[in-house]
Amino acid sequence: MKWPLLIVSVLAFALPSEPHTPNAAITSQLTPICGPSVSERIRNYFDGKEIRPSQIINNTDDPGSWKSSSETIKIGTHTIRWINKVRKLTSESLLQIDGELIVLKDKHSVNQADGDTPIDFDVVSEWDQIKLYKLSEGDVIGLTLRPRMCTGLMCGVAAQLIYDVRTKQKTYLGTFGSDYETRLFRITNDNDYYYVAKNFDGDPHGVTSPQVVTYELYKREPSGRFIVQRNAAGEKFYIKHTIFPDLEFKGDEVVPKKEPSPDKLEQNWITKID
Repeated sequence: MKWPLLIVSVLAFALPSEPHTPNAAITSQLTPICGPSVSERIRNYFDGKEIRPSQIINNTDDPGSWKSSSETIKIGTHTIRWINKVRKLTSESLLQIDGELIVLKDKHSVNQADGDTPIDFDVVSEWDQIKLYKLSEGDVIGLTLRPRMCTGLMCGVAAQLIYDVRTKQKTYLGTFGSDYETRLFRITNDNDYYYVAKNFDGDPHGVTSPQVVTYELYKREPSGRFIVQRNAAGEKFYIKHTIFPDLEFKGDEVVPKKEPSPDKLEQNWITKID
């Protein structure tokens, strides 16, 4: 699996009250010479859609030596236990949420995070952040998980687990090189809740080739699981942000471009993002 490195601004999304509306428009445009960038325009448009969690706990502890251990975290009325089992040549991370054991081994993200590749939950070995959402249907816990120690491109890897307390449903997601917090959104005027998954594709280092970050919308179903949303034609709703490099090859040398290309925004969305 390739692990490109990219840091981009976080996006939230908008969707009509009927997610499968057939008239979603496909548009494409370049960043205007003057005015906000693509990242700023999208961030400004969607920032107000995020649901604020009732509680956030960040992991600030020094990981210490790599050995078997367990840690108990209280959030709201819930108890989370993080377990690391370390053997001579292998290690395994597990979770308990209110007593239910969740084995992360062999789990993969439902979204493709790096090109056509999902995130393998075997690579995560510590919890990074826990959020508690008090929704009208009951509590939802969002966990961000990361490699305990990272080198090089692996530092961009993260996994997210959304746990519905009432139904005990679990949605496994992943990110690379973009904002990795677990975030929920209320996009429409109804009671639906959404999650935005992210996919990276392009040059691992972004030196001379474009990088593309595509954002896809997942909706919370009555079961508590988050499902990707499509229009009437069966196409996923998406927003695609293409970032062009400022450098190019001149023979064997890498030099600045004389005329850098502006970022590109493409969207298959019900409402055009101006």
